[in-house]
Amino acid sequence: MEQYGNTSTYNIETVLYQNVQNSEYFKNNCVKLSAIDELIDEVYYSVDNVEPWMSGNARGASSAFCLLFRLGQLKPTDEEVQKFLDHSDSPFIRALGFLYLRYVVNPRQIWDWLQYYIEDREEFQPSGPTGKTVTIGVFARDIFLDQLFPPGVPPVRASRLMRPAL
Repeated sequence: MEQYGNTSTYNIETVLYQNVQNSEYFKNNCVKLSAIDELIDEVYYSVDNVEPWMSGNARGASSAFCLLFRLGQLKPTDEEVQKFLDHSDSPFIRALGFLYLRYVVNPRQIWDWLQYYIEDREEFQPSGPTGKTVTIGVFARDIFLDQLFPPGVPPVRASRLMRPAL
């Protein structure tokens, strides 16, 4: 898959990018992951929210965003990205796939990926166990239309063709 935009930061805003780079979790765990299946396993075991920042008093990058950055470094193929989007073990694996697309896919190709998932009814809590429950379809729609994070990434303008479906 061709990455769109900044291929060294994967379009992650500067402060978050710096926090990922300085994260002990990223340096000690993420950089050791050399295959997509290893990264998927790490998401399964280590991610319980897809917020960009750790919660509480710690203000570092979340494990999800450290793994998202590592995914960018691994430069997944279309088939590997599809594996994230269709994964049945955890909605957080799927959500990370949508975040990856949101950060690196060419805006002209977004609908090609998103159209199959916009009505997906799997529920999860993107902000963690105490957060609001949404469907994967709503989550995907909202991150692409900038109604949720990602911070620093400009909203995608919904074309007339895709707006009725959203």
